Amino acid sequence: GDRPRQETGDVHVGVGCDLCGEMPIVGRRFKCHDCKGPVGFDMCEACSEDPPANLAGRFGQAHNHTTHNVCLVPQDALSRAVD
Repeated sequence: GDRPRQETGDVHVGVGCDLCGEMPIVGRRFKCHDCKGPVGFDMCEACSEDPPANLAGRFGQAHNHTTHNVCLVPQDALSRAVD
């Protein structure tokens, strides 16, 4: 997408932003706990702060930015995933 990419921070290998398509997500990663499909719903920091008008996920998720519970993925979750 045309959103600014984080140049520093954690690299979430194998996880892309379901709004702008950034792959992998670099920096802070947000996950929707209400989107229960097999692929879930993840966002980069830029999209979590200023979501685009079209909120359909790249895999057809029915994410609702105003009513769904979106949380920051803790940094320790990244290190556990790599171990």
